Amino acid sequence: MYDVETQGAPIATADEILKYMGEVIDENDLARHIRYNHTISTATWSGDEKRWTIDAVRTDRDQPVRFTCSLERASGVPGTGLRRRTPLQSPVPTVASTDRLRPRR
Repeated sequence: MYDVETQGAPIATADEILKYMGEVIDENDLARHIRYNHTISTATWSGDEKRWTIDAVRTDRDQPVRFTCSLERASGVPGTGLRRRTPLQSPVPTVASTDRLRPRR
């Protein structure tokens, strides 16, 4: 699924990412599920309620809107768009000690 062309660079450019996103949206018929003309103001997770709350503004009407989604109803791992029963393992190596993160003097 992740086939962004990076032209030999280690990180894709904004144009490459936008092109890839457009292809994925078209290939999977996702446009009908996307809320276009919205600007997200806040995204808040409640661990107690297991619920995301998104406050946004519908820009074509200058109208505030709120969306909520419980974890049980979310279609995948929040923030990734992946449908998985277990989260992916991070490719970032763990840091055994925060001492290495302190600036040197």
